[in-house]
Amino acid sequence: MLFLRLVPTILEMFATSIVFGVTYGSPSAAGVLILSFLVYFASTVYLTGFRTRIRAQQNVADNDAAQIATDTLGGIETVKAWSSESREMQKYSQAISAQQALNRSSQSALVTLNLTQQFIMRGAVVAVLLVSAIDYLNGRSSVGDFAAIQVYTVQLFQPLMWLGSLYTLISSAGSDMRNLADLLKEPATVRDAVDATPLVLLPTPHASQVTPPPSSRPPRIEFRGVSFSYGEVEDALLAQNSAVKKASSAASAQPSKTTSFASALGGGAHRRYLNLPEEGGTTTSASVTTGSVGIGATAGLDATTTEAPPSKAPPRKILKNVSFSVKAGDSVAIVGTTGSGKSTLSRLLMRLCDPTEGTVFIDGQDVSRVTQSSLRGSVVGYVPQDIALFNETLRENIAYSRMGGAPVAEEDVNRAMNASQLGAFVASLPAGLDTRVGERGLKLSGGERQRVAIARALLADPPILILDEATSALDSLTESLVQKAVRGVGGRTSFVIAHRLSTIRDAHCILVLEEGEIVERGSHEELLSLGEEGKYYRLWNQQQREELDAPEEVHVLVKE
Repeated sequence: MLFLRLVPTILEMFATSIVFGVTYGSPSAAGVLILSFLVYFASTVYLTGFRTRIRAQQNVADNDAAQIATDTLGGIETVKAWSSESREMQKYSQAISAQQALNRSSQSALVTLNLTQQFIMRGAVVAVLLVSAIDYLNGRSSVGDFAAIQVYTVQLFQPLMWLGSLYTLISSAGSDMRNLADLLKEPATVRDAVDATPLVLLPTPHASQVTPPPSSRPPRIEFRGVSFSYGEVEDALLAQNSAVKKASSAASAQPSKTTSFASALGGGAHRRYLNLPEEGGTTTSASVTTGSVGIGATAGLDATTTEAPPSKAPPRKILKNVSFSVKAGDSVAIVGTTGSGKSTLSRLLMRLCDPTEGTVFIDGQDVSRVTQSSLRGSVVGYVPQDIALFNETLRENIAYSRMGGAPVAEEDVNRAMNASQLGAFVASLPAGLDTRVGERGLKLSGGERQRVAIARALLADPPILILDEATSALDSLTESLVQKAVRGVGGRTSFVIAHRLSTIRDAHCILVLEEGEIVERGSHEELLSLGEEGKYYRLWNQQQREELDAPEEVHVLVKE
């Protein structure tokens, strides 16, 4: 639209100048016309650019004020708990004051722009008429020429009024879109490979068992030489996106050569699945069995660690050459001190982030080579530490795990609800499952939110279930009932992260992490047999002493 208006106006200006100079014999009027036209455009571009810079600062101030409001309202309980209402109000008032000051500056710049444009246009008309009047007095033009020049000049500046407003509008819109454009330019941390295929689960290798339906086949999990550093992820993003673009171009330039999953099994995939040596070499997998127990046990691991290239800021190592495997249908527990990398393992398994080194396999398939939609939800279910509930009903929050929002049978919801020990709580509510939970589930307690999240995962019935401190807010009785219900559902490989060791004593294998490395592995009894030298043994005894001492401490407090 700007082009269609600008080009005719410029052509009209040159044509009018030629008419003034040739037909009416007034080159001075033509010069004034061209000069005023150039001054109009220069002042419009300069003042609009100045206002655009103010507009960009205004957008930043708007975002800051909105962020403060969102953080304050989202953490309103913390604000009230520490009586920080006045401090938050002061922060928000300062943000609003800065926003209002920029709004006034933006409006002032707009008024200045409009006044300048009007002054130039009116001044140009007056100047042209003065020149034409002088020519008339000197006998170089007639009254008709004077009237014609006036009409031409006024008619020429009419489109300029629209052009100035249109240019200002486009510049302001461009400034408003800059934040969105910057966001869209951010590289994706995790993206599907060009040749990514859906994840296909293999049948269970236990011949004595009846093959379960495809949605409940327990898969095998393997972490092979996995390392993760936050600093290296950002450095690799640009190279990753560049490689994806090159691969896309190559894939479009030549026909795809895709091997079916069945034919892949005829090669080496079945060997990886059954943990057999590859042809011409030895396996690099380390199965988690009761025999691989010990402090810093790394026997059977051939994975090597590649040194990271030097960078300006040293990357923060979270995981260091972690290797283990989980048999189909088994449960593995991850324990360790805070910050040892337990939750990072679950994020890598769900491919919420990619390892900087090493590979994660599910049924012999590299998770970085399968589509994310076929991995999450349908194969891997997740109950995180921080429960995310929506401001909907209990029913909708529980049924959220069903892929694509498909209708959910009432009996399925009730079954998941009862398994997570929510039945009595829901029965006590006047609206039952139709009760709204409030924003982020604030109307529910921490334990109730955890049980809703567990019910959501049980309703999805994924072959792999990740429980990241999923029962930390439950009392001991409810926790034992929920764990019994989770263990009672067969055909599932479980990945449990816990600080309370009593909740994972029945796991097939327990991995002890320390500073991103596996320092011990084995069953509960095997790890306890290590004695005082074992880290798990010390953690277990410490928690047992705390549980035994808790009643005495409460008794002392009551007496005082």
